[in-house]
Amino acid sequence: MTDFCLGLTSITQQQVENAPLSQKAIAYFQQWLGKYSNFIFGSWGDYDRKQFQKDSKFHKLPYPIDSEQINLKKLFSANQGFSYTHGMAKALNLAGINLEGIHHRGIDDAKNIARLMPYILGREKIKYLKK
Repeated sequence: MTDFCLGLTSITQQQVENAPLSQKAIAYFQQWLGKYSNFIFGSWGDYDRKQFQKDSKFHKLPYPIDSEQINLKKLFSANQGFSYTHGMAKALNLAGINLEGIHHRGIDDAKNIARLMPYILGREKIKYLKK
């Protein structure tokens, strides 16, 4: 575990060493996904999809997600009328939502993205401050 990854995610080397190997982790993940008959893989940007693709190729395993992927970062920008994309922390700030947990920690990012869903889907609009 590099210092960069440790600082970014707060995941420790011990957690990595105690984690299941990729094939077992993917089996757990697919078992969990199997509970849902109609899901779409949404991620903030394309990094997660690309990482799944790289890891699948590296471990000689099939791509584990049997659904389309939606780039929620692009959808947020499109539905809020931005001509450019924002990182998740900036999107939360624009929506007036405090970032909770540790940024770049998977479960915390997922919870924060869920809190952004009304803005991602365009059901709520960013209230622009006049300068």
